[in-house]
Amino acid sequence: ARNNKDRKPIHEAAAAAEQYCRVITPEPLPSEETEDVCGLRRECLDLRAKWAFAPAAHPSAAAAPEAVKPSDVPGPRPFEWDEADDPGVAPYDAAMVDGVTAMSALIHQLRFNGTWVDDAPANFFSNSSPFYEVFECSDGRFVTLGAIEPQFYATLLEKLGLHDVPAQAQYDVRQWPALKARVAALIKTQPQAHWQALMEGSDACFAPVLDFAQAAQHPHNQARGLFVQVQGEQQVAPAPRLSRSQARAPAPGAHSGEHTEAVLAQMASAPGWPEAR
Repeated sequence: ARNNKDRKPIHEAAAAAEQYCRVITPEPLPSEETEDVCGLRRECLDLRAKWAFAPAAHPSAAAAPEAVKPSDVPGPRPFEWDEADDPGVAPYDAAMVDGVTAMSALIHQLRFNGTWVDDAPANFFSNSSPFYEVFECSDGRFVTLGAIEPQFYATLLEKLGLHDVPAQAQYDVRQWPALKARVAALIKTQPQAHWQALMEGSDACFAPVLDFAQAAQHPHNQARGLFVQVQGEQQVAPAPRLSRSQARAPAPGAHSGEHTEAVLAQMASAPGWPEAR
């Protein structure tokens, strides 16, 4: 950590971030795509300056509208700065486990409203239902089903020829074990290609399990241009697609340290950067 007097103003940090973005860009002049990315980066830095470092958060920031503070939340407040806690240093605390826990926020909300149950046999996400599972075909390949919504489940039953199964009883967990065994036995009577021809493109929420080579040859992925060839090797195409410019084709994978000297040389000659050693 550095003292306040050594910390660069926010506008200088934004300029440094943009300069770094340009240093690692291989072409002499930035493309429209790079300009778009730099523009988004500048907008993010502007928002950061406006809210995260408002006067109530950091005394050296310029005047900004009053930011919403988590006053009702116990514990540390990451957007409030108190010099008494750590003189000259704004406290920030982050950990990988925080991000993992944040990703489970939807599950906790579903648990709260009763949609998610912890009992695995009654939770279709736990591979216990006949409509949200991976099944083996007669050729040893696999297919997936994910017909959660009732209209999709009804289509799935129709495609499988299970006309005696009431669609309205989809979430009767007492019927799941027997019906799942029945679906598994039925799917294992035919190869994967049979089920693809029968259900792919319908609302049955069906998809085949493909390996990397097969995924590149799938008609949908080919129509989207999801994979490209780079020096004879398959790689994924850039995403997302930009409206004003086409993204550059991916380059061959670099070896560890392959471009270290070139990057350091460019950084050393860039204005505002310390001498690279």
